[in-house]
Amino acid sequence: MTRRQLSLRLLSITRRVLPPLAASIVARVVFLMIGVCLFALGGWAVASLAAGTSAWSIPVIIVCAVVLSLLKGGARYLEQFAGHFVAFHCLAMLRNYFYDQLEPQAPAGTDRLDSGDIMNRVTKDIDRVEVFFAHTLAPVTTAIIVPILTLVWMGTSVSWAVAAVLGPFLVVVGAIIPFLGSGATARAARELRDARGALAAHVTDSVQGVREVLAFGAQERREAEMDDIEARIDSGL
Repeated sequence: MTRRQLSLRLLSITRRVLPPLAASIVARVVFLMIGVCLFALGGWAVASLAAGTSAWSIPVIIVCAVVLSLLKGGARYLEQFAGHFVAFHCLAMLRNYFYDQLEPQAPAGTDRLDSGDIMNRVTKDIDRVEVFFAHTLAPVTTAIIVPILTLVWMGTSVSWAVAAVLGPFLVVVGAIIPFLGSGATARAARELRDARGALAAHVTDSVQGVREVLAFGAQERREAEMDDIEARIDSGL
């Protein structure tokens, strides 16, 4: 299953609890646009001081900076709250979905599976999906929206020529560079996930079969196998 197919599958399973994510996206757009405004305000302040404008402009600049900073903090809080609200509800739904798919297969379809690997999938692997809902969907969406809004604002308020010069750099940074190392990153993540699953299965089997391990004197061999898996994980495979 490709990354796109997996993303669509996750969205399909959890679509019932996704609407609040729109609030997270809107709040993140506001958060980022306020950041742009603060940079613009800083540039305007420097230009005003250099031009020797009247003293009343300094308090105005300070008040504007404080208000924008407070609004930025509120937008950031709303983004995180809405994003994590959706993420944790999605995790609950995914665990229920995992059990609903696994339970009809028992016992014939589950006997060949390692209990430690199953437990690792339903706990740690699903926990990692939280990043997709809380820290991926909103940033990816706003990574498209905010540069467009910035270019439109720059073109209308400054110059369309300046916006045209900046546009290609935003495309390179936002669309090309992230994909250059995506293949190697995906392979490393897959290998790391498999190794962690193997470690969880090894520990569970060793604990559940401790009598057999002691009876056959396999303690050192089991410990060596576990150390080898841990070394692979620590080295990044």
